[in-house]
Order: sequence, then structure tokens, then C-alpha cells
Amino acid sequence: MAIKDPLSSENLLLSIKDLDIYLKKKHSQVNLVNSVNLRVNHSEVFCIVGESGCGKSITALSVLRLLPKNLTASGSILYHPVSSNLLTLPEQELLKVRGKEISMIFQEPMTSLNPVFTIGYQIEEVLRLHEGLSKREARQRATELLQSVKIPEAHLRIKDYPHQLSGGMRQRVMIAMAIACNPRLLIADEPTTALDVTVQAEILDMLLEIQATRGMSILLITHDLAVVEETAQRVAVMYAGRVVEMADRKGLFENPRHPYTIGLFNSLPGRGKKRLNPIPGTVPSPEELPRGCKFSTRCSMKLKECEFREPELKDTGENHLSRCIRADELKG
Repeated sequence: MAIKDPLSSENLLLSIKDLDIYLKKKHSQVNLVNSVNLRVNHSEVFCIVGESGCGKSITALSVLRLLPKNLTASGSILYHPVSSNLLTLPEQELLKVRGKEISMIFQEPMTSLNPVFTIGYQIEEVLRLHEGLSKREARQRATELLQSVKIPEAHLRIKDYPHQLSGGMRQRVMIAMAIACNPRLLIADEPTTALDVTVQAEILDMLLEIQATRGMSILLITHDLAVVEETAQRVAVMYAGRVVEMADRKGLFENPRHPYTIGLFNSLPGRGKKRLNPIPGTVPSPEELPRGCKFSTRCSMKLKECEFREPELKDTGENHLSRCIRADELKG
């Protein structure tokens, strides 16, 4: 059987093209995300990784037009079963996609779940809105969904309010709600950040099991390369609102081709290292970006040219993209 090209059009589920996100200020606007181009294929896990403030979460939020009112997005986001730009789709049409075709898990379930309604009611509401189920049918299906995410005594816990559940249990409820309508794409924004290590592993394993069983795609946002290594098929590394490297997981982990990605790996514990080597400094403010390469102020490999010219994101071979003028030197 022939192996499908991972970048062929027939594999494509979601494509983000020339996405710019701006913060509107009183007399100006600030570019937070700059010309981002991504694609998510059918039945794959695609990860976006980077430090806080790199633009990962707002890129994900823009897919379902969930950006705060002071942010605006331009470009195109095409969900291919609909073949329309989600950024300009009429609100009534977007509602048919949001939650039904594409759903989202947020990083803090306590602020995402409504504290005044039971978890059962909140899951049932999704099912009745998108699936047209009766109240009784929705209650039965909600119970089954809680069982599928391994919540014990689901028929009893369905009557609980969010504050009665632990952080891990609340995140399981969010997953149950997100998969209720069998979406083709699940966006998971730092779904394990607020959880302890053991629960993090359980949640990630559950997401991968659900993804494999249902054949859905996952767009996973994370700052943790260990999570990427466990989950991703393809990866985009973001820095200062830009994609600076993109490759399949094997290519990225075995041969990173951007100094920022290398810096992220050097910051990780383990791998035979006696000490950590954190990247110096912090991600610059969008209003104070350096003139050339946006990583130049923190890069140990920079040349003089880096201070004046921002490199383009180019293919360095084998669909491995890098935004660095020294990318070819980094090829293994």
C-alpha cells in the first residue's frame, strides 16, 4: 500500500495561511502574530511549542474566533470540509462548526466550566444544541461520555458542580464535553499545565487513546518539549509571534535547525546532562522587537547580519523548515 504524502492536499483538514493577529490600541496596533502558516492533517497530532508569550494560544483561539475583543485577526483559516474562511464565516455558520466539527479544551477548566451548573447539565447542553437529543437521551449520552474519560461512578458524579471535582477530574469533564459531538479536530491549549505530573501523564494518554480510537486530529499547544516528544507527529516552534521551525517529530528531535529550538532542548533536564543551560533573557515584548532576527538578542550563534535582516522561513530539506540564516550549518 502506498504511503500518503503528509503534505498532500487530500490529507489536509485545517490550513492557516498568512495569519496576523493585532492588538488594537488607542492610536495604533501591535502585531502579536506575524504571517503564520500551518496545516493540520486528518488523524494527526500537530503540536505548537514555545515559551509563554510566543503567540501559541492566540493562534489556536483564532481558529474558532475566540479572541478577546481587543485583538483582530487577518489572513485565512480554512477548515476543508467547509472550505470557507473561518475568520469571515457568518456567525450562524460558525456556530455549526464550533463545538461540532472543531472543539477546544482550555488550560484552566475551573474558569471554562460554569460554576452554577452541574457538569451533567453542561455536557447535555452541548449534545442538545448540536445533536438535537432529548433531555433523557442527552443525560444517558453524557453519562457514557464521563465513563469514557474514566470518571468513576459517572451516574452519580454527573450531578456534581465543578467545585466538587479535583483539577484532574475537571479536565476530564472538559475532554468529555469536547468530544461529545465527535469533532474532526480537537484543539487542546496547554491541557495539563495546572495538573500534577501523574495526572498530566494520565490526561495525555487519554487524549492519545481518544485520538487513535476516533481518528480525530489534535492541535496541541504546549511549552513542554517532553509532551511534544510523547504526542506529536509534526511540530511548529513559535517565537515572538512567528514560526521559527517546523518539522516532523523525528526530524526536530534528532536534528533541530534553529538556535531557539536548540536552546529549548538544552533547557531540558536529563539526556545525560549534568546541568541545565537555560536560554538567557526573556521573550521580547511585541512592541520592542529587535530589527532583524527576533531571537538575535538571546542567540549565542548570531552573526552581525542577524541584527539587521529577519530570515524567511525556508525549507532546509525533507520538509524541515527553519527561520535562520545558519540553518544549513545545523543540518546533521
